[in-house]
Formats: sequence, C-alpha cells, structure tokens
Amino acid sequence: MSNDILGRIAREIQDERHRQVERGLFGGSQYLHNIGVLARAGAAYSLMAGTRDWTRGRQCGLASPPIWFPWERSMWRPISPRTDLVRASAMLMGEIELLDQSSAREGETYV
Repeated sequence: MSNDILGRIAREIQDERHRQVERGLFGGSQYLHNIGVLARAGAAYSLMAGTRDWTRGRQCGLASPPIWFPWERSMWRPISPRTDLVRASAMLMGEIELLDQSSAREGETYV
C-alpha cells in the first residue's frame, strides 16, 4: 500500500475524530471516567463492517448493536463497511487519547 493511500486514510480518520469532538461526542477530560467506552463502540462498528456482504453491499447481520455496545440503541447507526471502519478507527483514536490523558493525570503509562 502506498504512502499516499495510507496518508489519505489517516487524514480521514483524523477528520472523523475532529468531527466527533466538535459535535461534543466522545472527547475531552469529561470522558476520563469512561475509559473503555470508545474502545467498545469502535469494536462494535469494526465488527459491523466485517459482517456485511461486501460484494453486494448488503448487511448480513447486526441490525441491532452488540450487547456490549456502550450507548442506547438509537446511537447505533452503521452506514457502510468503509465508513464504519473510519468511524471505529476514530473512536479507537479517542480511546487512546483518553488513556493518555488519564495516565498523565495519574502519573501512569498505558503501554
């Protein structure tokens, strides 16, 4: 995979993360008490992307969120495999940010 493609994908993930934070979703120190929530949500959307028939573009499963999805069912809005993976990656990036913020406050390191 070329650096151009990787750079484009990384920018898309970063843009999605900024969108999430700007909309007040999943960002900032007010979420420090929710370590693990973004990881579970990101995992749910990643799983959704993997349960679709990619060649036909139709959903093969998980019309409802997994039981471990951290929010209300109304927050479960899968779109397409690629979009869901970008969204999931941004949520995972947010989880890493929260871990870093938490460890900085507590003098610990999550490595």
